Amino acid sequence: MNLQLPDSVLINHEYDWEVIESEMNCYSAFTLQRIQQQYITNQNQMFLDVKIDTSYLVCKRLSDLNNDFNCEYFSDELGKNKLKSPSAVENISYNIRFTASGKVDSLLNWQDFRDLFLNSFSAQARAGLIDGEYFKKKKEELNNEEIVRSLVLEDIQYFHSLYGDSIDLNLKYLRMKRMKSPFSEELIDVLGSLEGERPASGIHSIKIFTQNKAGEDLKPYLLEECKRFLKKKNTSDTPLPEIQSVGLNSEQDFRYNKLRKHLMMVTLSDVISINLQSRGNIRTYRVWEMAKFMDCDDRHKRN
Repeated sequence: MNLQLPDSVLINHEYDWEVIESEMNCYSAFTLQRIQQQYITNQNQMFLDVKIDTSYLVCKRLSDLNNDFNCEYFSDELGKNKLKSPSAVENISYNIRFTASGKVDSLLNWQDFRDLFLNSFSAQARAGLIDGEYFKKKKEELNNEEIVRSLVLEDIQYFHSLYGDSIDLNLKYLRMKRMKSPFSEELIDVLGSLEGERPASGIHSIKIFTQNKAGEDLKPYLLEECKRFLKKKNTSDTPLPEIQSVGLNSEQDFRYNKLRKHLMMVTLSDVISINLQSRGNIRTYRVWEMAKFMDCDDRHKRN
């Protein structure tokens, strides 16, 4: 996570430090519940369409030497029933290596997802939807574990992104977030902020809120991307509406429990607006189950 202090002098500042700790070394398995809400509103902010879906990310340890887990989405918390309508990415399980602090370190089977993306781009090239130069560019970009991991594990990385960090709850930080463009799925960097607080309810709770919103420097780029996207999607002679403005807003709400040493809930909200219409995608991840080894203290000493 990229955090920076604002360019100001901290005079008579009272520090209130918190370390966001994790016991990833102690987990033999864990399950996250994901509630996904997708909606479309018109220019009057009335809902035109709303979809809600619940699934579970079940993760089981692969190795006792490293923090390697096999994670897969299911429709039930026991991991017995597959998703009814999974995306192409959700059809492949994730082999994830976490650091000792709890952050995502790498996607071990990233080449499986690289091949999935390349097959899709190859099909688009054969259909004349993209040119050969663009396909060559994507082929070079996707031969990189970090790029593929950012595309595949965007939510999971952000769920674990605060682990191991020290945060002053009396400061507001500048924070850069790498996001997927909603039109091209290219990775773009969006500047934002991060701040934390101690909620009145719960002496062991920490709330951290972050926001990344496209500024005036990024909006023209998104506007041109949007126009190209709609032009490519329009296969009829119907004239396209005039696109005058495009906005992008991403917010993340983290709830951390100091006593249990893990995040209890993370809400990720991404909203794209075109003219006065909005399309939102809200994902709430909750800790559903954590299975620990009996020798947790010894594992901390070894690591």
